[in-house]
Order: sequence, then C-alpha cells, then structure tokens
Amino acid sequence: MTLRTHLDGAVFAEHVPGRAPLIIALHGWGRDRHDLLPALQGREVVALDLSGFGSSPAPPSAWGAREYAERVASVILEMGGAPQVVVGHSFGGRVAVCLAAEHPGLVAGLVLAGVPLLNRAVGRRPSLRYRAVRAARRFGLVPQSRLDAARQRYGSADYKAASGVMRDVLVRIVNEDYRDELGRIACPVAF
Repeated sequence: MTLRTHLDGAVFAEHVPGRAPLIIALHGWGRDRHDLLPALQGREVVALDLSGFGSSPAPPSAWGAREYAERVASVILEMGGAPQVVVGHSFGGRVAVCLAAEHPGLVAGLVLAGVPLLNRAVGRRPSLRYRAVRAARRFGLVPQSRLDAARQRYGSADYKAASGVMRDVLVRIVNEDYRDELGRIACPVAF
C-alpha cells in the first residue's frame, strides 16, 4: 500500500512501506519522488518531491540547498523527529549534506550519489560571446530579448529547461560550495 500525503502543505511525499530502517529519499534536479524508488525497492521509504518539482509547488524565492534542507527538516520533525537515513542524488545530495550539518539529530546516516559538493568553477567565466552580450545589455546597447537568446544558446540543458524562480534556484545552487557543511557532518556517510 502506498500513502500519498501533503506534509506541511508544501511538500508532496510518498510513503512506501517496507523493511526498516526508514529512508528519506531526495531526488536530483529536474526529477521527482519516483526517481530513487527503484533503487530502494523493498525498503521503507518516504520519497519527497522537493519544492518546485513533481507535485510540490515552487519555493517563494530562489532557495539554496540550505533552505531546502530546512524544509526537509520540517518534514522529518512532522514525522516525529527521529533520526533518519537520508539518500540524496545530485541536487538532493546537496540538500542532504546541509540537512546533516544543520540538524545532526535528524540524520542517522547519509547515502550520496553523484553529488557535486565543491564549487570548482571559481575563476571560470562564461564564454566571451555571452559576456559581451551581457555587457552590451548592461549599457543598453542590445535589447533584453538578445540577452535572453544568448542565455538560451550558452546555458546548460537544465538552465534552458528551468524558468522563473526555478531558474534562479538553479543558478544559486550551482554556485554554492559545501566545504563548511562537510566539516560539520557527524553521521556515517556512504558514497
């Protein structure tokens, strides 16, 4: 039996009964709560649609992984607050790391897959053509539509697929670095 419920009125979760321990599953960017269920088959899982994905509404502003972690913490607290094993893929892993660092009493262990945690893009710059269009827009030399076209041309597939506040979330997330959080994780971590 699968139970679907709205937790906190803003996060859609799916509870899949199975063998203990209970696992909180956090999906990657552009995915939803169904993403990790095949890998966790037979386990007791609460799979969340992170805000802005699946059935959960977008966040009210451009959240980073730390704000997403606070939302997940509220869900765990609503479930009783017992420490949980948290599985995170990519974006969900970023959220899981922040959760474990900020709320160690809520996380019994982390399983991370494909999680970019260190921002190695420091010093990297967008292409010269894109920077030129962006500078020209700043000085009013080209219309906004030209800058938008350049963003579509030079942006990643995730950037092109995102819009509104979710595009702003993506830009914020890819520029975050989690060195501080990594140093504060006290639970076991598996990669």
